[in-house]
Amino acid sequence: MEVKNIVTIDFDIIMAPSIELYNNFINEEFCVEDIAVQINDLIKYCNADLNKYSYISMYIFHLFNFLPQENIHFVFDHDQLYDYTSDEYQYNVINIDHHHDCGYPRANSDLYCGNWALKLEENNRLKEYLWLANETSSPFPEELLNKEKFKTDIITNYNLFDIPTPDILVICASFAWIPTQFIPLFYLWLDFYNRYFGTKQIEENPRKTK
Repeated sequence: MEVKNIVTIDFDIIMAPSIELYNNFINEEFCVEDIAVQINDLIKYCNADLNKYSYISMYIFHLFNFLPQENIHFVFDHDQLYDYTSDEYQYNVINIDHHHDCGYPRANSDLYCGNWALKLEENNRLKEYLWLANETSSPFPEELLNKEKFKTDIITNYNLFDIPTPDILVICASFAWIPTQFIPLFYLWLDFYNRYFGTKQIEENPRKTK
């Protein structure tokens, strides 16, 4: 089976200094989409890692020079990556993200932003998975720790520019995890693309209703 390479970047990676302060508020009654609304009084004081943002920005701008427009996607939710894969291929995925997205103890079995990587594995679409995480990120689920195809490293230990040019780039907003004052930084990535290369919008998630 032919193999394709995907690099995906979740904007919440820049929240390394503070994301665990509100990440741990999630429970069975607390929907991810409610974070920014219900605990905004807390997260509005949280800090982002602007050095990490700058580093990732340079890497994204680098990739813009090598990928065709149809292979670059700006999305609201990370499970939308699954929609750009098919049963015809297997995929090597590099995920730059605060979360591993391989399922969590309270996660349901439907495809959503926290289990899309596991869904790729369950449906035989995943060849290798490298998760570039923050120092404060929670580890892989225990059942994946000894699976050879699931690997992880800390993003600050890794040279993004050594990654071969992927076939597909998916950039995820994950605004539910982001204090409102930092959301314009995501739109800078989109605006940079549109200024120099074309017109793109953030793609709507077909599994979400307005």
